[in-house]
Amino acid sequence: MKRPILILFAVSLFWHCQVMAASLPLPPARLPIGWQRIEIPEVGTIDIPPSMEVRENQPPEDSAGTMPREIIIIQQKGHNESDSMVASSYVRVVVATDVVNSGDFEGLNSRFEVTSDELYEISTLIRTQMEAEVEVQTEAKVKNQFGKILRWDMPSLTLINGMQAIRLSYRYQHQNNPTRLIIYIFQNGDRVHWLGMSYPETEKDKWLPDFPVILSSFRITNARGRKTSGAPSLVPKFIKWLQQYPEITNVQSEETSGR
Repeated sequence: MKRPILILFAVSLFWHCQVMAASLPLPPARLPIGWQRIEIPEVGTIDIPPSMEVRENQPPEDSAGTMPREIIIIQQKGHNESDSMVASSYVRVVVATDVVNSGDFEGLNSRFEVTSDELYEISTLIRTQMEAEVEVQTEAKVKNQFGKILRWDMPSLTLINGMQAIRLSYRYQHQNNPTRLIIYIFQNGDRVHWLGMSYPETEKDKWLPDFPVILSSFRITNARGRKTSGAPSLVPKFIKWLQQYPEITNVQSEETSGR
């Protein structure tokens, strides 16, 4: 009797997982007391703690150069009013969206595979571009921008709130403060969403505990593209796009602007 029951359970679990994968976005996360739910036009929602705020003067839509880009930057509360009490503190959560051509990328509901070679190529492309930007800003003596990369972690494939994403993580130097930046890349049919979260390691205890809650609250409600599973991977198209528009990898320069 045990075997039929186990088979029934396995079938039920498989069916449940398939339904969950097809039912994006997931229901909104529970909003903690004092937190605020931020609506991001044409994207979705994200929750932020009372210690953070949305920047009033967001970068222009064409800030990525040749690619149209929409950005929302979240920072330490009080920065909008130039509060001297928060001037020495720093945290950033950035949601950036690049719109491309219909069907260029995986649908938001898709489950895709990424080979180790593809991850390595994505890693190399993004790191090379960021290091090139460091050199440009160093030569131009640009103030308040990012510096030398101290540690670069290999990208990985992960599942965030039912949405498959490529995760990047690295440390960089900024004004003598090693800073950690984590980026999640979501393919969504005709667009790519970048969720970047950063904090100086000297303030790790202050900001890091809120990051898992912020991440678990992120919902992309504007799902694009068709769900695919087992179909030919579109990751090579994503890599080709990175090669064609290298400036879009500069989520870091967006999140440090106005620091």
